[in-house]
Amino acid sequence: MAVIKNGTVKVQKGDTLGAIAAQAKTTVSAIAKANGITNVNLIKPGQVFTLPANAATGSGAKQGSGKGGVTASSGTIWVATDGSEFTTEAAFRAYQDTLDAATKKQTDLTNQRTANQVDSIAAITALLKSYGLGDLSTAITTAVQKGYSSDTINLMMQDPTSTDPLAVAFQTRFPANKARLAAGKSVLSPSEYLAAERRYTEVMKSYGVANLATKDKLSSFITNDVSATEVADRVSLAVNRVQNADADTKAALALYYPSLNQADIVGAMLDPADGLPALQRKIQISEIGGAALAAGLKTLGEKDALKSINIKMGQEALANLGVTKEQARTGFQQVAEITPRAEFLSQISSGEDYGQLQAEQEAFQGLASAKRARQSLTAQEQARFGGSSGTTKGSLASQQRGSF
Repeated sequence: MAVIKNGTVKVQKGDTLGAIAAQAKTTVSAIAKANGITNVNLIKPGQVFTLPANAATGSGAKQGSGKGGVTASSGTIWVATDGSEFTTEAAFRAYQDTLDAATKKQTDLTNQRTANQVDSIAAITALLKSYGLGDLSTAITTAVQKGYSSDTINLMMQDPTSTDPLAVAFQTRFPANKARLAAGKSVLSPSEYLAAERRYTEVMKSYGVANLATKDKLSSFITNDVSATEVADRVSLAVNRVQNADADTKAALALYYPSLNQADIVGAMLDPADGLPALQRKIQISEIGGAALAAGLKTLGEKDALKSINIKMGQEALANLGVTKEQARTGFQQVAEITPRAEFLSQISSGEDYGQLQAEQEAFQGLASAKRARQSLTAQEQARFGGSSGTTKGSLASQQRGSF
């Protein structure tokens, strides 16, 4: 029998909390609340509990007797774990079994829910780690505890307009999506985004410029829908036609397009702000200008260069004609050979004006009027100087045979 003294009760062997409550003229729930007891069916001999203020604490307390019941003035009663009292053991047992089953079911559901949440948190955390995101376990746990499923969280993260911590972290990792949405373009899924980054990186690695595959650079490619093929073309253009170009081509490029920084020509070529066709044209024009330099037309870039043709406009005109680097080299070599003599004859002859402009027109355009002017000068040269002197080395007649 429990010993009640000075507002406390010491549990004896065979005591139940229901018996103690009846003995102390209180309820099981009151004792449980006063002592923080979570399982009213589990008490041990020797434990000391504090009794509620209204409990009987003297010798007048009712004495407990019988298993699971206490003797009261009305007879033996049985008390369930929720404090319900029964006058028959059968009714008590049936009710208590129902309580126990409900408690077990709730515990199982809680455990299952907890297990599912743990699995969801682990799955989403692993997914984010594969995206290269940092530790977002706290934000993930909070979202799962709010009842969000992994599918809901995944969709929420990919919303470029969301301010949720997970979405913000996602936007930081995949910044081009927000820019694409603002431009009216479709948003890429993480797998599409990562695949694009891998393709760009592999291209730049193959050209030995993997250091340029920065997050910002890759983001700019994705934002502007630059294909991996175009990236390869841009890098090839920079490496093969500029970085490894001859000094004359580089000099012409610096003259015509100083904004294309040759110290970082690959980086300059990778800027989507300049379209690939425009870049290819700039290099073509520079190669044509370089060919003029290589032919000894050292006035390239000076005030009176190419006479009535503006330097850059002249090379642009040749580019419009589809003149290649090799064609430019051949043509400008011919122009360089014939122009000095033709200009001299133009000065001492009458009726014809044939200089570098006309030589270029004849060499690159096949202009008939330029050809006639040169032929007229040739005839005047032969007539003026007579005999074989008109065909000696250095004469216009001798130069034209290997020119046009």
